[in-house]
Amino acid sequence: SLTVFSAKDITRAGLTDLRHIADNTPNFGMLDNYRPGLERFQLRGIITPQVGDPPLAFVIDGVTAPDPEIATQQQLFDVERVEVLRGAQGALYGRSAVGGTVNIITRQPTNEFSGSASAAYENGDTTRLTGTLSGPIVRDSLYFRIGGYRTNSDGLIENVYLNRGADYQRDYGFSGMVKAQLGPDTSFDIRGQYGHGRDGIGYYNAVSATRSSLEDFSVPVSENVLGVNVRDVYVASAKLEHSFPF
Repeated sequence: SLTVFSAKDITRAGLTDLRHIADNTPNFGMLDNYRPGLERFQLRGIITPQVGDPPLAFVIDGVTAPDPEIATQQQLFDVERVEVLRGAQGALYGRSAVGGTVNIITRQPTNEFSGSASAAYENGDTTRLTGTLSGPIVRDSLYFRIGGYRTNSDGLIENVYLNRGADYQRDYGFSGMVKAQLGPDTSFDIRGQYGHGRDGIGYYNAVSATRSSLEDFSVPVSENVLGVNVRDVYVASAKLEHSFPF
């Protein structure tokens, strides 16, 4: 069973990250955990154990990510398509794909110079900026592609004691690829990515133990210290691809 999101689908629906992909895919869920990057996943009823690998593999441009945080950090601003394959995919994607695979295909470098930029303003005083640039280093044989994003958000949950957003977000990242066409059937590429996140976490509230109050979500967040989670994600990969006549 396969669900595919094209670049046009991602742009038109405003899908910015893997959570949005999960929200729009049947039998696929992404569950919050203590901090961003430690999300748990469920696919067709198989769920990430409390300590262990998720039941699905994440593949970016044909290279399997060693940790799901690499995929959850990535913003969907320069992506050709995202495929969600539900059901065991171990024959193609290895031991982590017992429940399925999320296949992320980014846009490839081009033989002509091209670029793009976008800006968005959303609720929670959220701003999103992205930009890309692509073109030839040596025409018809060596190409590059670079991109970057920045997201600032005050969040949607107010800390009434500090008068600030408890779930604030300050994220940015860069990515780059150099691709060499070594022959009509052979290519080699080197890819790098860096992502920095600074996010609000740990905004828990104490409530009384009466049955009626346990579901009282009107209690405001009022801690005197803002929780903070800082993460830096570095990714590097190289891939040699050759198509044989058979």
